[in-house]
Amino acid sequence: FHAEVNRRVVALFPDAVVRVRQGSHTRIEMPGLKIDEDRRRVNDLLQNVWEDDSWLH
Repeated sequence: FHAEVNRRVVALFPDAVVRVRQGSHTRIEMPGLKIDEDRRRVNDLLQNVWEDDSWLH
């Protein structure tokens, strides 16, 4: 999951640093995204990765 999210996020935001942490709850932090449109783009990207399992194969 981390590799796929990293690949897709860095394609949109080359300077991004992606961290995926395992825990008891889901939490997404997006420091540095100040524009609401950028936040929406990342949220849409994460939703697409979660729903599309083709990257698992």
